Amino acid sequence: MITVVGEFVGTRTQILGEIDYRYPLISMDNLVLWDKPRAGPRTRIGIRVTGTM
Repeated sequence: MITVVGEFVGTRTQILGEIDYRYPLISMDNLVLWDKPRAGPRTRIGIRVTGTM
């Protein structure tokens, strides 16, 4: 699991399977790579956006 802190600067479109997918581009200020969890298998994905545009 990772935590990324930074500023959203746009998107990049690339093919994912058979569709065009827009990936967020972030100007990264900080990155934390967390240790692997000790318990059984779990998958969780989330994006949190804060601030004003």
